[in-house]
Amino acid sequence: MTKPEILNKPKLSLMTEFTKNLLQVNLADLKEEYKLHKREVGEAAGTQSDWHDNAAFDEANRLVDVTSGQISEIEQKLRNVQIITPREDITSVDIGNTVIIKFAAETDNETFTILGPDDSRRKPGWISYSSELAQGILGKKAGDIAEYSSMDVKKTLTHTVKIIEIQRGNF
Repeated sequence: MTKPEILNKPKLSLMTEFTKNLLQVNLADLKEEYKLHKREVGEAAGTQSDWHDNAAFDEANRLVDVTSGQISEIEQKLRNVQIITPREDITSVDIGNTVIIKFAAETDNETFTILGPDDSRRKPGWISYSSELAQGILGKKAGDIAEYSSMDVKKTLTHTVKIIEIQRGNF
């Protein structure tokens, strides 16, 4: 592929079927909200189309613009969606796996499922493959020690985790 072909290639939206369904419901709701805001624009303008110095008209137009942008964003994600399925391979950490890890200086293990950015935080333990933690453990095997960095308000923090177990994705 040449560079222009790569630049023009649509970006895939990796997500679970669960998240795709939520986005479809959200999209339908936003389309109804958009219709409401369009009506509000007309009502605020009134029969005389008095839109000068009209705060209600300005606000209704702002809401139309915001809602339109949200609709476009979701439509783009749904147009280029690739569904993540539970990953069966448990030899190394990858998207679609559930991973049990132990943070250094912690006593309890924690469980995370590595999914797409839109899946992140939709359910407890769901994290994005682009998160610092996921980037630090992708490709690792059970028993491996991994380090990753995160930003605090004033400095970079380094975290150490041990991969306890890699499981089939639990979602």
